[in-house]
Amino acid sequence: MAGLENLEQFEADLESKEQEIEETEKQLEDVNNRLDKIESAINELSEDQEVAKSVEKNQEQAQEDKEQIEEKRNELSSELQEMENELTEMEEANNESESVINELNAIGEDVSEAQNIVNNRKSEINNAKTKLKDLQSKLQNKG
Repeated sequence: MAGLENLEQFEADLESKEQEIEETEKQLEDVNNRLDKIESAINELSEDQEVAKSVEKNQEQAQEDKEQIEEKRNELSSELQEMENELTEMEEANNESESVINELNAIGEDVSEAQNIVNNRKSEINNAKTKLKDLQSKLQNKG
């Protein structure tokens, strides 16, 4: 089970994934622009088949680059799914803690400090869930 103590590291990992996703978005946009320009050049060179065939090698390389970027984005999507599972485990653990605290509160124990910890974690978990969903959406929309 993912430890609640790791919530801070989880948030840092999420930031790192966001940067990777933004980087792959840019790379994908660049390679798509490259492919468009190469395709346009090949069409313009229809009269000169020898040169057009040479340019097709550039097109093949650009297509390979695009496939590598898409593969990286698929890996990121899998990593985000794993992170979502970890976050769910953290949320469940936090809910269990909250349940125990509520039981202690019901018998008159002062658990306000513990309640604040649980509430802060709940807020952090919800923020992380929102960010995670946004990142998953970014990967799906540009893929």
